[in-house]
Amino acid sequence: MNTNKLLLVAVIFIVATAGWHVLGDTIETRTSSAYEKLGRDVDRMFGPELVQDAPVITPVDDESQARGPDVTDIACRFEHENRYRGLIWFSVFRVGFRATYLVHPSPAGRARFEMRLPERANIDELVARAGDRELAVADGVITGELDLAGEAPVEVVVSYASTGQDSWRYAPQGKDLRNFRLTATTDFPAIDYPSTGLSPTQRATDAVGGGKQAAWRYERLLPAENRVIGILMPARPSAGVLAARISEFAPVSLFFFFTVMITIQLLRNLRLHPINYLLIAAGFFAFHILLGYLVDHLTIHVAFWVSAAVSVFLVLSYLRLMLGMKTAILFAGAAQMIYLVFFSYAFFWQGWTGLTVVLGAILTLFVIMQLTGRIDWNTRFPDAARRPAVETT
Repeated sequence: MNTNKLLLVAVIFIVATAGWHVLGDTIETRTSSAYEKLGRDVDRMFGPELVQDAPVITPVDDESQARGPDVTDIACRFEHENRYRGLIWFSVFRVGFRATYLVHPSPAGRARFEMRLPERANIDELVARAGDRELAVADGVITGELDLAGEAPVEVVVSYASTGQDSWRYAPQGKDLRNFRLTATTDFPAIDYPSTGLSPTQRATDAVGGGKQAAWRYERLLPAENRVIGILMPARPSAGVLAARISEFAPVSLFFFFTVMITIQLLRNLRLHPINYLLIAAGFFAFHILLGYLVDHLTIHVAFWVSAAVSVFLVLSYLRLMLGMKTAILFAGAAQMIYLVFFSYAFFWQGWTGLTVVLGAILTLFVIMQLTGRIDWNTRFPDAARRPAVETT
């Protein structure tokens, strides 16, 4: 190994990186196209993300005094399911919504109740009444006039069942949340909330059946821009998206593998040419391009292990011809299993991928530093050694 050969290996690495970038873009494009087509079908069946607006109470004699209910008590129950279509996992759910609103008597005597249902939702089992009187429903909006001339508050009940995707939100419509209570019960333990949403006022507790129960309670919460209360549904990474991410990460795996192989070559005086490194890179590339197309026909885990086995076989069967089976398995095989297979599989561990790669990188750095600490690099790369100074007159 000399400086010129090392530069050629670097050029091979850059070309392979460009190839992986193109492959990742191709997989993303195919996945996006599939999502566009299949997403419309799922949207028709289950509806979109659901946003339930809070009702608005408007005095009939002064529309400028619109406000929210005086008391709100909401109970929601969520049943979640991941649906697989094509390359895409869709996170869908069914929600049972029941809200009881109290509106206190008013000197105006009458007020208008208006509540918009979630847009494009599949609403079923709808009940909307004020006291014992049914409220009107037209174009997805519940409306009705409330008689506030009596001494007792008017009770408005709205309940329905619906299906949706990804998330459910309750939007206060820029009004105060007064005497507010919302309880959400899920059938899944991985409960999460929108980034712009309010966290529960108490820690979510275990619910019957293995789910969670979260509650929001406020005496009077002043309005804030884009403030919502909501639940995010658990989502499984889609096969195409995961394959694209693994492909885009591939240059990191190849960099570590090349680093280890160059180190072993120097320590054991192995005779590897840049062409050998080119064919090794092609063996790595085979894993990602095969994975990108196998996920169309097999589950992501099966496609992953089939692709990994093919790539490892290609590289080991090639290197054994030059290094012998023992050296190929001991060094190249072990390095490929760690940097290609293990690092790529870390993408299945959501939240742990980055830490896994960082720890692997630090451990690799430590081992290489210990192995090469006594090497005189000037003798290893004689054409890079410092030249004697040229005397000038």
